[in-house]
Amino acid sequence: MTGLPGAPAGGAAHHAGGAGDAGGAGDPGAAGAGAVDAGAVDAVAVDDAGAVGDAGAVPVRVGVALVTGGSRGLGREAARALTGAGWAVAVTGRDGAALDAVVAAGDAALALPGDATDEAATAHAVRRAEDELGPVDLLLVNAGAFAAGGRLWEADLELWWRDVEVNLRGPAVALHAVLPSMVARGSGRVVVMGSGFGTAATPGASAYASSKAAVMRLVDTVAEELAGTGVVALAVSPGMVPTDMTHGFPEGFLALRPDLRDPAPQAWTPSTAFTALLLRIAAGELDALHGRFVRVRDDVDALLARAQDPAAGTLCLHPWTG
Repeated sequence: MTGLPGAPAGGAAHHAGGAGDAGGAGDPGAAGAGAVDAGAVDAVAVDDAGAVGDAGAVPVRVGVALVTGGSRGLGREAARALTGAGWAVAVTGRDGAALDAVVAAGDAALALPGDATDEAATAHAVRRAEDELGPVDLLLVNAGAFAAGGRLWEADLELWWRDVEVNLRGPAVALHAVLPSMVARGSGRVVVMGSGFGTAATPGASAYASSKAAVMRLVDTVAEELAGTGVVALAVSPGMVPTDMTHGFPEGFLALRPDLRDPAPQAWTPSTAFTALLLRIAAGELDALHGRFVRVRDDVDALLARAQDPAAGTLCLHPWTG
């Protein structure tokens, strides 16, 4: 059996939880009125290079990564960080020219244009990545959307449903395409972008918040299904990173959250905080948190220390007993 160094031989503890537009985005749910992130513990420490390392060094290739929504924003930042750490990275997205620019800049090795919600296009992208780079060791599901804003009865239902499709169907399609190979090889890691909006009622963002809550349940359910396979799945909230999405929230949402029209400086999370966490996940350091919802501002080392406690930090959705 082959696999990444540090990949578990079986499933680890499980339980889970939580944005991006098609080119990557941050987590607007991390910034509430009067608080940067209600679930935050300690901010992670990152260096100015985003923990990528010496820019002058030629890293040894450590694996193959597939990043959805990788043409811009946080998806591109993730691709750049992984490439700098020695990963061969394939990026997907709807804007083929933007993806080509990512590859031309050296931030990724392969551009794979396509709609993240299209099952056939995604399956084709995965096959191309495997044929041209090798088996996918790390999947980052970053593509997402937040276009429908305002109270539900005021929202454009076409936009509302499109948000749900991108944010929920998209991850399901990506997992469906990538997991068979990972399970067959007995190793691999999956990171699905979550959001603090999925953990609480979020007026003006019903489609986005509902789909992100569903993503949490998707991840912890799939994590249960992956038990014993050696494949790790995590949902991660990156915090509110400056991206096209966070700088362009729907007006209907901003009408209910005017504090996010011009957020305080401390509300923002640097993209390097997320990329540093991603590199730790890619290296297998968070495997013990399999199935969990992790915020970039969490004290990850404390979470790891408590990993044997199945109730610690778990999102629980209890069945209605009537």
